[in-house]
Amino acid sequence: DMARELAPKGVSVVSVWPGLVKTEKMSRAIGKLTSASALEQAESPVFVGRGVAALASAANLMARTGTIQSVDDLAAEFKFTDEEGRIPFSLRSIKALTAAGGNGKSSFMTRLLPSGLKMPWWLLKFFVKPMPRFSRPFVETSTSGGLEKE
Repeated sequence: DMARELAPKGVSVVSVWPGLVKTEKMSRAIGKLTSASALEQAESPVFVGRGVAALASAANLMARTGTIQSVDDLAAEFKFTDEEGRIPFSLRSIKALTAAGGNGKSSFMTRLLPSGLKMPWWLLKFFVKPMPRFSRPFVETSTSGGLEKE
């Protein structure tokens, strides 16, 4: 684990997870599969860059070493937006996932769901294997001098 090896040297290792990023290649791929509405909701590469810049300037960066940080969560924490001033949908958004399951058709149930309701990270454990560690950084212990999980 790179985070474990580099933490004693003061180097923070963080995995940044963007959502659906609006690139040329992604535009062609999505255009073949579904309607353009999914691409309209996608985040730009600038949004991802703003997330990385915000994370790099965080005062508690070493506390985040060894964790996964989603760009949409960083946007909520550091209050930044995409190029047009909007916040793209989260891949963990229950509302967005429900809408995507209906091929872009908005159902009655989708309209009732609040926008901020997100699938918890622990629930993703059932869908992503092997599951990385989310928001539980390694911390240095005084007894062993090594790094251990909290």
